This record gives sequence, C-alpha cells and structure tokens, in this order.
Amino acid sequence: MTKTLKTLIKLSKQELDIRRNNLNIVLEKIDSLEDEIVQLDETLQKEQEISMESFEARHMFNNFAASVKMKKQNLQAAIRMLMQQSEEIEEEIKDFFMELKKYEILLDKKEKEIKQTIERKAQIEGDEISLVQYNSKNK
Repeated sequence: MTKTLKTLIKLSKQELDIRRNNLNIVLEKIDSLEDEIVQLDETLQKEQEISMESFEARHMFNNFAASVKMKKQNLQAAIRMLMQQSEEIEEEIKDFFMELKKYEILLDKKEKEIKQTIERKAQIEGDEISLVQYNSKNK
C-alpha cells in the first residue's frame, strides 16, 4: 500500500506543478495585457499633446482616441477572462494540494504502522529468545 501511496503522491505533486505553471502563465498574460493598457494610455497622452498644436491633428486625434478606447475595452475584457481563469486554476491548486496532503498523511500513518509492527515482532522475538535462554539455564 505504501508503494501505491507514494505513486499517488508523486502524481499529485506533478499535477500540482502543472497547475502552478498554468497559473504563472495566466498571471504573466494578465501582466502583459496590463502593460499594454499602460502603453496605450501613454501613447494617448502623447498624441493628445501633439493634437493641441494643429486643427488637423485634433480631428485625427478623435478617431485615434476612439480606437484606443476600443482597444482598452478589449484588453480589459481579456484581463477579466484571464482573472476568472486564474481563480479557477487557484481552486484546482487548492484541491490538488488538499489531495496531496491527504495522501501524505495516509502514507505517514501507514509507515508508522509498519514501524510499530516491526518493533512489536522484534520485541516478541527478543522475548522468545530470552525465555528459551532462561528455560535452558534452569533445566
């Protein structure tokens, strides 16, 4: 049974590592999208400053600002989707971690039981040897 538990622990650890890696990938994507939003805001600010210099630039700025607004909305929607995905992965991580701990506790109990059984057998054998020696001396 300990071999089975050790295998289950190994598999659970692998699954946990996979989920943690997936979470890191999702969080990196969120960071990247947030960086894009910051860059869009900076670009919008620069373009707004430039548009103040001429009438033609102001007219073009309005179209540019509208496209930036749409891009930001799309990025924010993607971030919300990824945040939901990260929450689901975090829940999976929690479940796998609980499962892993359950297996580790079972393994620990089983190993303690085996150790106690071995110690009991050794004690019984020692007692039998002592009893035989005592009987042979008293004959």
